[in-house]
Amino acid sequence: MLSHDEVIVFIHGLGSESSIWDHCRAQLSASLAPDLPGYAQEPRLAGPPSPSEYARHILAAHPELTERRIHVVGHSMGCLVAAAIASESSCRTATLTLVSPTFGFGRAPEHERRRIIADRMTPLRTRTPPEWARDNVDRLVDASAAPTTRARAETLGDLLHREGISDAVEMMSRSDLLAIVAEISCPLMVVYGQNDTITPADESIRRFGALRRPPDIQRVARSGHLLPVEAPAELAGHIRNHIQEEQQ
Repeated sequence: MLSHDEVIVFIHGLGSESSIWDHCRAQLSASLAPDLPGYAQEPRLAGPPSPSEYARHILAAHPELTERRIHVVGHSMGCLVAAAIASESSCRTATLTLVSPTFGFGRAPEHERRRIIADRMTPLRTRTPPEWARDNVDRLVDASAAPTTRARAETLGDLLHREGISDAVEMMSRSDLLAIVAEISCPLMVVYGQNDTITPADESIRRFGALRRPPDIQRVARSGHLLPVEAPAELAGHIRNHIQEEQQ
């Protein structure tokens, strides 16, 4: 599917780390899935967190990307970073895929942004990050998810750290996904779980409709927010088709 000078870059979301992509990557070729700063073994960013700073960190940590055409895929909060990578590497980015995207709340008034940050971080005052992640599993996966899928979802928070989550939430408070995407010229696809209650498809599709070039929209049935875990084969198929359409 990919030529020797192409690579797929996968970016994880707020409550997971790079292994969320393992089953999806196994069905695609030539891919890279870094952990974001503050996640797993990665140190935090030195400065204020923003999508561009996360993107620059990843690009600096993987200089081989400067010599290859890249297909960028993000999940949830990671869509902000994925879009920033596509923007920072516009001349090399061939496609961008956003999976269950979070839009950020940078357009909200300051007092509203502070309230949202507090709401997101308050549970972590009394719960460890792995406990916090397990508490959210019912919201993340569809009610029809198999026990093995739920069990996998429950492990995604095992390598999380409060500081990394805090930085990511702060980054979301400074971000506006539509503003980033509006400046990107490469083909864009957005994939949703049909029953996602965290980033509901209908409302998000309405917001993307305001773009000058609305994206290709795909829905995955019987799935919630964790598409890379709930439906990795179907998601990989959509990514493959998106890349192949660009290659034609």
